[in-house]
Amino acid sequence: MKATFSVGQARAHLPELLRLAERQPLVIIRRGKKASVLMSADQLDAIFETLEIVSNPASLKVLRADRARKLQYLDLTELDEMLGRDAR
Repeated sequence: MKATFSVGQARAHLPELLRLAERQPLVIIRRGKKASVLMSADQLDAIFETLEIVSNPASLKVLRADRARKLQYLDLTELDEMLGRDAR
């Protein structure tokens, strides 16, 4: 369960909540309803990156193939050998 704080609590303890938000998203409540979420910039970046990946049909196709174990992975040495390159 996410930690929740009233707007007044958030205002009074903002520096403390910013530190806490580095570990987990915090919900800010106004008049008994969710008003906003306080989270780290890294968490927000991760969400946007995930949305970008899953909104790209080609990326989603690769993810689904990976989950179905339909992809073959090679290490770089194997790939260089297949391409006839010197694997230095």
